[in-house]
Amino acid sequence: MPEPLGINDLTPELHLRFMSYLDIPSLLSVAQTCNLLEQGASMSEIWICRFNSIWPYEHIDDLFAHESRKFARHAMMRRPRVRLDGAYIAQCVYSRRLNEGESLTDPRTYMQIVYHRMIRFLPNNTAYMLLMEKGTKSSARDAFMDLLRGDHHPELLDKHKQLNRCKWHVVNNDDDDTTINLTYYDGQLCWGAKVQVCSGSSRRQPGSKMMWLQYKFWDPKEVAEFRRRELFRERQEAAADLQRAQIRQDEEWVNHFVNRLAELAANLQEIQEIHEDQDMDQVPDELTREIKLRPEHFPMMRFGYSSVLAHLF
Repeated sequence: MPEPLGINDLTPELHLRFMSYLDIPSLLSVAQTCNLLEQGASMSEIWICRFNSIWPYEHIDDLFAHESRKFARHAMMRRPRVRLDGAYIAQCVYSRRLNEGESLTDPRTYMQIVYHRMIRFLPNNTAYMLLMEKGTKSSARDAFMDLLRGDHHPELLDKHKQLNRCKWHVVNNDDDDTTINLTYYDGQLCWGAKVQVCSGSSRRQPGSKMMWLQYKFWDPKEVAEFRRRELFRERQEAAADLQRAQIRQDEEWVNHFVNRLAELAANLQEIQEIHEDQDMDQVPDELTREIKLRPEHFPMMRFGYSSVLAHLF
């Protein structure tokens, strides 16, 4: 009876076949078992597929031409990106002044307020941002676990009153800088944040830290009214140009301004409803109010990994 085949008897093609079904954490674990599997888990073909799944529109022909077969893995693992297999969390501390006579037993004039800020990014360009202003470390840890488990559970919004559903998109993504816009609506105002994902190091995976670059808010009603006035002004100018084109009997320009008026009318119809998902880069600066970022209010957010979400890495 022939002896069963072992892992050493498999061809490189079969190694590539079964390793292509593994997620990134599993590939990294397999590479630590033996030299043969380490060679298979380092195949450029596997990591180029992973690279394409995260950056599908990048031009990566240079990965094939590079001499080192591990270059594709290195380029993919060291490049900063938003991580989806966990949540970002920061402990924030600020000092609040106490009025004289506010407490009969506490002689302090200042007290420290500790709160936690957490962000969980989802693959569908939505995110959860949670503020925990009260509670102990254990309660913050419980809220953190709720954030990890609650992919699409609306009851999270009822349990945590300061949990906001955000929209996010990448505005800059290269080897040295990955910048993201976060926007959400709290029922009255729109808030926008610009954050930067820090690149990886020899010990840390890329995306393990996140810095705040900008934080501001605006009234969506003011933005809608501003855009409505702009559209009315453009419509008046287009109507005057149409009248001049009709006097000149220029059919080409008449058709152009007629189409332009129809387009402006459609835009006015759309703007009658206030859009709560306004992009912060499209809001005029004179309508926004920026919050000054301070290290104690917006410290660097560190990533918390969850093995349940490893397939999203």
